[in-house]
Amino acid sequence: MVEIRNIAEFAVVLDATIAEIDVLVVAEPDYRIWGILQQQLHALKDWSSATTHPAADRLNAISIGRIAARELEPTNEAWLQDLIDRLHLLNYHWRRWPTAAISPQQRPWKGAWMLAVAGVVLTVAIAGSIVALGSMSRTQPGPAKPLGQPMRIPGGVVTLTSSLEPYTISLHHDPESERYQVQLKLTDPAMGRADRLIPIARNMRVSDLRFDAKLLGDDGQRLWFFVGGIGAWDYRHDALVDADDLRRANPALGKFKSKDNRGDPRIDPSVAATAQPARDLWSGASRLYGFDGRLKVTTPDFQSSYEIDPGTLQAKEN
Repeated sequence: MVEIRNIAEFAVVLDATIAEIDVLVVAEPDYRIWGILQQQLHALKDWSSATTHPAADRLNAISIGRIAARELEPTNEAWLQDLIDRLHLLNYHWRRWPTAAISPQQRPWKGAWMLAVAGVVLTVAIAGSIVALGSMSRTQPGPAKPLGQPMRIPGGVVTLTSSLEPYTISLHHDPESERYQVQLKLTDPAMGRADRLIPIARNMRVSDLRFDAKLLGDDGQRLWFFVGGIGAWDYRHDALVDADDLRRANPALGKFKSKDNRGDPRIDPSVAATAQPARDLWSGASRLYGFDGRLKVTTPDFQSSYEIDPGTLQAKEN
């Protein structure tokens, strides 16, 4: 995990991130998010080089953390998760500029000593509270809340729902650490049966659910959804389908490399020749999946699209 402990390290991480985004803009020019991030990162570079404290409008103009949460998360791709982590880290330190970016070694000794004493006092206070309580308790599971609109399938109506997972009560609870479980809720009002919950995911962050979790559609055999990745509920056989099932059904469709722009005279060779990691067709972001009677998936380079056959799960190019 990358760390930023001083202004020099902030500059190093920023330069590396700018270089990667510049390459992605060239590789995927049709994906506007890369362009937005490129503009903000270059502005961040210019503003962070100033010796004075940034004005409030400049601090608020940078939203790379929110963009990463809304447009890039969740992901199963290690290279993209690394990029997302750096965007959040840069955003965090920029909004606390420059005090949060000063190394502890640069702080006055007296301030460090007072901070250490305060930490000890706080630790003792917390420990005393825990002893007084005798034991730490856990919360109850939160109520199920719908995510998006329900869909009708043979045998009932399905709603995507989420509920807060139990967590240990503490004096320093961080809401960002809360995790959610996701399930399909099957309701059959015509038959008068009790609702059924079908678990499909656990340990999900709120940002994973706010923008990307959704039902996609029913192809006549399966109800497709995106929750941290592509999946479906095969209601005929009461079984879940995931990306691994799609990979097994399509062994010839695996990794897709970014477009090779080295021969394009309009692109600087030093940028176009930079190697990009291969992208997995089945672990892409939610924006790559669509539905029109059948599940559709677009390749990470946006050059091709495929339609999934409900009977075989095999992908046929459109």
